[in-house]
Order: sequence, then C-alpha cells, then structure tokens
Amino acid sequence: MALVTAASDSRKPMAKNQIGIAVLVLVLVIAVGVGLYFLLKSDKKKATGPKTPSIGPFLWTPQKLKAESKFLGASIYWAGPLPGYSYEFTRSTKGYYYVRYLPQGTPAGTTGANWTVVSTYPWNDAYNALKKASKGSALPGANGSIYYVNPSFRSSVLVAWKNVNYQVEVYNPKPAVAATIASTGQLAPVRG
Repeated sequence: MALVTAASDSRKPMAKNQIGIAVLVLVLVIAVGVGLYFLLKSDKKKATGPKTPSIGPFLWTPQKLKAESKFLGASIYWAGPLPGYSYEFTRSTKGYYYVRYLPQGTPAGTTGANWTVVSTYPWNDAYNALKKASKGSALPGANGSIYYVNPSFRSSVLVAWKNVNYQVEVYNPKPAVAATIASTGQLAPVRG
C-alpha cells in the first residue's frame, strides 16, 4: 500500500474562483431555506380555526351540531335539515368541520362519495382569497356570497361571503346539486 503525500497526491487544491462559487452556492441555499420558512409560516396564518382534537365521524342531531358550534365558538356550515337524512359530523385537528348527509339508517363512517358533504374551513379573508383563486371565475351567489365551480372537479363548489372568515365547500356526486346548494342561499351556519 502506497502512502499518499502532498507531493504524490494528484489532486489540485481548490482555486480561489472555486471557493467563491462554493460560498455563493452556500449563501443561495441558505437564502432559499429562509425564504421557504417564511413562505410556509405565512401560509399557516391563513387558517383561523382553533387547534382541536379530531373527533368523529358521529351521527348527530341538528341540536348536537348547534351545541358543538356553541362549544367551539365557531361556525359550522350545513345545508339545513333535510327530511330522511342523518347528519354525520367530523372535526379535524385543523379546525375543519364536515357535515355529511346520510340516508337514515346508514351508519357513521360508511365509505363512499354518494352523498352531500358540506365542509367548513376557517380562512382569513375567504371572500377575496376565493376571488383570487378563481381568477375572476367566481359567480355571485345568495346573501352576498360568491361561489366557484372548479372546471376540473365540478362536483365540488367553493363558497365565501364578505367579512366571513370561513370558506365552505359543497360536494355532491351530481355537480348540478352541488351548484344549486352553493348558489341558492341554502348554506348557513348552524346556530347554537
């Protein structure tokens, strides 16, 4: 085995310009990392909901939904009571609320996407955020709302109101039903 000495080492020391490039790359990596940190940190400020433990899915009555809304001090939106349906409620750790309309007798947690779901997402300045995200395609709805039907997923319609820090999503496997619920004023927070 041969010893490697400075005289026998064929590698050349780094030139000054290579050191400068290495320092520049290091500075750029740090700058991008700091920029991403602040960008991701600012995105977290958009959600205004309380951090809560997740619960559900549970089958709840309208009175229980109202009690939960009052307990949380937050709005939970729904499409109102519908005869022949039960209301499955789920709450995420991000403070997102989901009310799924299940035919009576259907157990909570049943899989499938065959039913109406109204989702409530706490969101600062939801109205202007939806206008911006829709790129001018949001339509005027009832009670001062706007709604947006995503052309690539028409079964899901987003709704927002001026001065309301919630964005609501209506899902129905039939796009016309989702759009009707979203646009006609049927959506409202349960009142506790």
